[in-house]
This record gives sequence, structure tokens and C-alpha cells, in this order.
Amino acid sequence: DGNNDCFRLITVATGHNMGRTYIFRVEDKVDWVEAIRRGREDLLEKLEKERKLSCWQVASEHAMRLHSHEHFQEASGLVVIISFVLSCVETEYRAPNDSAIGKFFENVELAFTC
Repeated sequence: DGNNDCFRLITVATGHNMGRTYIFRVEDKVDWVEAIRRGREDLLEKLEKERKLSCWQVASEHAMRLHSHEHFQEASGLVVIISFVLSCVETEYRAPNDSAIGKFFENVELAFTC
């Protein structure tokens, strides 16, 4: 029947169907285009509803992104190294806890562990 319209569907080369081309004959191409458009809109709406996150989830995602950032990792490593060096210096110095230098080391330790 020569009145049928056709759809050509070309798959991606790296996908499950390895770049195959499919041709579908339809009675009314306009109905199919509308059905595909509606299906796409419904899927996007569903995905958008699933994507809505609570404030806690948004904060958690931001924290995870920050934590995985290279600069954050370098800064965290630097803080650990400085804290370790200062602990070594404090141990070797053996300052009394009630002295000014003893209070300094105590405050620095507090700052690094908070």
C-alpha cells in the first residue's frame, strides 16, 4: 500500500543495537509523532519529580562534590601535615600546660581538630 508513511529509526553505533537502522510503516505519521512527543514529555516530567531533592539531600550532594574536589583534598592533606608537625614540636618542646606556649599549642590543636 503506497499511502503508508514510514519512520526511520537509527540506533547509536555503541548501543545495544550497534547502529542498526529500522524502518517502521505507519498509517498516520502525525499520530505517531504526537505519541512520541507525549511520551517524551511524560518521561521528562517523571524524571523531574524523581530528581526533586530535600534540603538535606541538596546539602549532602554539595558536600560530596566539595569533598571530591582536588583543592579540598589538597587543603585537607595540608591541614593534617601541619597538625602532625605541630604535635611533634609540642611533644619535643614539653611546655607546661599553664604557660603561654602551652596554651598556644592547646589552641592550635583545638583549631585543627574542630
